[in-house]
Amino acid sequence: MFKLLLRVFGFGAFNEPRLQEMDVHHSHALASKGQALLVDVREVSEWRSAGLPVNAYPVALSDPALVSKVAAIAESRGDQPVLISCLSGKRAAKAIGLLEQGGVQNLTLVTGGLQAWQAAGLPILEYSD
Repeated sequence: MFKLLLRVFGFGAFNEPRLQEMDVHHSHALASKGQALLVDVREVSEWRSAGLPVNAYPVALSDPALVSKVAAIAESRGDQPVLISCLSGKRAAKAIGLLEQGGVQNLTLVTGGLQAWQAAGLPILEYSD
């Protein structure tokens, strides 16, 4: 009963916003058509060893300028969705929290990250500095 009252009146974890998510196939389709901004927040060493999803902008979660870089790219793209990816999704979710705090809007988590991208056989580009 207590949990029901909390839910009805909007208190506690029952009222927490849920992340927007998109599968890798839809993410790839939108980014390939220039209809979404795809950002990979893995680390440089990971880009070097495993490559980048096609059409992804590499901006590491550890980059102190993460918010300003993504905000600038997103602003130049208008109202397009900003798709955030990492290896599996955990760092992407953390990045979305930071980006939301920094005022970036229209953020979506790429479900499964690079692991799902690779499993789906979607194209990967070799990363070079």
